[in-house]
Amino acid sequence: MNPSLSPSARIAARRNFDRFNIFNASSFVIVAGSLITLLALRLGASASYMGLLNALTYVSFFFMPLGKRLVEKRPIVSIYFGGWMARTLLTLPVVLAALVADRGVALALLFLGVAGFNVARGVGMIGNNPVMANLAEGGDRGAFISRVGIFASLSALATNLVISLALGGEPATWLYAVLIGAGIAIGIISLIWLKRIPEPEAYRPEAGSGILKTFRLAMREAPYRRFMAIYLLLNFTAGMGRSFLPVWAKSAWLQGDGFVMALSFIASLAGVVVGLLSRLVLDRLGAKPLFAIFGFIALLGFAPAILMPDSVGPQAASFVLIAVFFVTAFGFSGQDSAGQTYYFGIVPRERTLDLAVAYFIANGVGGTLGSLAGGLALDGLGLAGLDPRDSYRIFYGAVAILIIVSMLMMRKLVRLGSASIRESVGALLSLRDLRAFDLISRLERSGDQGEALALIRELGRSGSARSQRDIAAYLSSPRFEIRTEALLALEALPDLDSTTVAALRHEVSARADTTGYIAARILGKRGALEALPDLRAALLVADVPLRGSAALALARLGDTDSIPAIEELVRRAPEPRLRIQAAGALERFASRSSLPTLVAALSRDDPPAFVSDELVLAMASISGIGEEFWPLYEEFSTDEGRGLSLLGLMAAERIPDPERLATFEGALRSLFPADAACHDGPTCDGSALARLLLESDHDPAIALVWADALLDTRLDYRGFRFLAAAWWLLGH
Repeated sequence: MNPSLSPSARIAARRNFDRFNIFNASSFVIVAGSLITLLALRLGASASYMGLLNALTYVSFFFMPLGKRLVEKRPIVSIYFGGWMARTLLTLPVVLAALVADRGVALALLFLGVAGFNVARGVGMIGNNPVMANLAEGGDRGAFISRVGIFASLSALATNLVISLALGGEPATWLYAVLIGAGIAIGIISLIWLKRIPEPEAYRPEAGSGILKTFRLAMREAPYRRFMAIYLLLNFTAGMGRSFLPVWAKSAWLQGDGFVMALSFIASLAGVVVGLLSRLVLDRLGAKPLFAIFGFIALLGFAPAILMPDSVGPQAASFVLIAVFFVTAFGFSGQDSAGQTYYFGIVPRERTLDLAVAYFIANGVGGTLGSLAGGLALDGLGLAGLDPRDSYRIFYGAVAILIIVSMLMMRKLVRLGSASIRESVGALLSLRDLRAFDLISRLERSGDQGEALALIRELGRSGSARSQRDIAAYLSSPRFEIRTEALLALEALPDLDSTTVAALRHEVSARADTTGYIAARILGKRGALEALPDLRAALLVADVPLRGSAALALARLGDTDSIPAIEELVRRAPEPRLRIQAAGALERFASRSSLPTLVAALSRDDPPAFVSDELVLAMASISGIGEEFWPLYEEFSTDEGRGLSLLGLMAAERIPDPERLATFEGALRSLFPADAACHDGPTCDGSALARLLLESDHDPAIALVWADALLDTRLDYRGFRFLAAAWWLLGH
């Protein structure tokens, strides 16, 4: 899908939307938040009136089809702007409601202002999803949506704090009028930046499309149908549960207006926290598991409302109320972000506007019915003679059951490449994974190559397997250094998924002579059997490091079919590095049939000593004496005389028969005479040791290989002679 905006245009548009979002959120908190609830309660509203008032919040969604009609003739952003301007101005009757003395008139004005606000909001809201979807394009969709939530929550946080301080004690009703008037002014200011947001042309519906037609087509698709059923139930639950929390705090626990607004501040704080968390994890874990996890958190939030006994004191009750407001807001806000991210993932671009109407109507239907049902249920429980606290216990018990039902329904949602719930919970509880997600977020925002390299290194050191797909994306970088750091970071991770393995296989095939050898090394270490064809092919390329890494990787993978090709590298390859790596691969296979090949490689003309040493150590390991031979050979390679003395002392300890010991010592002297002649040519006599080897009860196949080599005048490497003598001794 081609992006609608260039990167620079998207950045500028997002900044304007951020400014609009901050001021709009502040205005919304004032003219449509808990302040309206408190004013209604101050005016003596009943629970049923409160349910009706809360339902108006959702009624706005039923007017989105009118907005759709207007969009057919005018730009989307223009309708968005006009609807928001109208909703702000139509709130003015609420200001009058706070100033009118007559209770009936005041409640009527309040209802009129809230209704006007939400009707106009519904018309303008048609532009919200297309604008958001247009700005959210790219790999950071979840992060952007979470950022929008963070800024809105921070703005709401500050606004609620100011309101709670202003409403301390028992405020006069005129103060409500002042605050609501300020909210109207802030809402008008926010529109300065909304007008500057580019038109989402790619999200304009096709000519001839209609809301009902598009909706019917979408409902034939199981993923969309399941999501909408869950979304409807969630909004019904939120309409019941979240809308009545301020009323519960005030009527059941007799909290003052200032403290109730402080609780709204706490809820906004939860929105900020969950936004920061969602920004890190949504694009990494996927929307589906977080949808369910945040629902479970909301369920936990309502538990105190169900279980808190009447005997709880005022101070303890205050702490419980804070916990309920924070945790429920955390859960519901997280579900909002996860749900919207999931929704954008299943809806095609050209259907976004039409289906936005269905999306918000589902929000409206669920919320309206939930609010009305909640108000009627609470009034009914009160008429049944239950006190407010018992009424709310039953009420929130029903809310909890609905949340559980919605979570069970989420199991059938399409995963869209997301992690499982278990994996997601593990990541959310892991500081290591969260730190890795933070590093990835910083890496995505980084425009400096040096900083990017440092962050990739940090990701590798983090040890979080959750970061691998983001790191693997840098394997396509045109910069060699970045690809190298990305590969080294992947090498440090404990596990690799199939997508990362596929990227590494491509690296082996396409990056010979550069970074392919690192990818081959990683594939071997991680046991990627599916990479066997790529690694076998790499044995034939010209890139020496890649051929050597491929040989070692094939050995780690136990690909015995590759042994002949690797033996050929030991015999024929002119490059010392490649011969060493091939010998290491044969050592890992531990195939004794490869010993003749390794011995033959020692007989080549003038092999470098460091190559010959590797061949000797590989043979020692294959023949079964690697661990005991290594310290002896280390001494021999630095001080030949000391190495031979140590071997002689060990022989005296292990051979109780003096005659047999004397025979071995004589054979050793023949191999390493005191004069230097043996250093310069094939003048050393290996026949005595060869005879001992053939007469021994050791592995006859190995003994024959060693004996034959000792009699070969072309093989004059002293390290091999030391190996043959040590094997005869250590093999007992």
